[in-house]
Amino acid sequence: MHTLSSMMNDAEPKSPDRADLARALGELEAAKARVERDAKQVLADTRKKLVGELLPVLDNVDRAIAASTEPSAIAGMQLVKRQLEAVLASYGAVRFDAAGAVFDPQLHDAITTLPVTDPEQHRKVVDQIEPGYRFGDALLRPAKVVVGSYAKPAEPEVIEPEPIPGLPRLDPRFFQRPYRQPTQPARDPFAAFRLPTRRSRW
Repeated sequence: MHTLSSMMNDAEPKSPDRADLARALGELEAAKARVERDAKQVLADTRKKLVGELLPVLDNVDRAIAASTEPSAIAGMQLVKRQLEAVLASYGAVRFDAAGAVFDPQLHDAITTLPVTDPEQHRKVVDQIEPGYRFGDALLRPAKVVVGSYAKPAEPEVIEPEPIPGLPRLDPRFFQRPYRQPTQPARDPFAAFRLPTRRSRW
């Protein structure tokens, strides 16, 4: 038979040991870190979405500045542009220009190619349609560019005529000699046979 003291001891709850407490504390810390990480990711995604919606507005402001001819209107739009750029920078968006840079498919979006006569401009950005933007370490939007394409001009094909049977073949070196101007005037071969002319007094 169980005594009264033993029954009371069985009715009392067992106190948790230190291992259980450490395990519960670790799970709590992991959950807290996961919640904070998810909150930061949601905040970053929200900022990225907001910046992405503001970029077309800034592009339209740039187009309006380029198309306008009124100095007062241009000054006002430039002020709006600076304010928008400051807002984007506060959210972590950084603009980068690609004009003159070597084409990089990871940073640039080639809209079209343009034939160039200078081989140094081959695979280089010759014109920028829209600037690119970075968001932290990630690429937010690639720059839309026009890339130069150099093609080496084809050398003219020299076709030698076929020789005609029965005619002597001319030496091609004859046609390569430059023409030289005679240094002395040609002598008149009939000068010895000409009669002296009498000059008239009148």
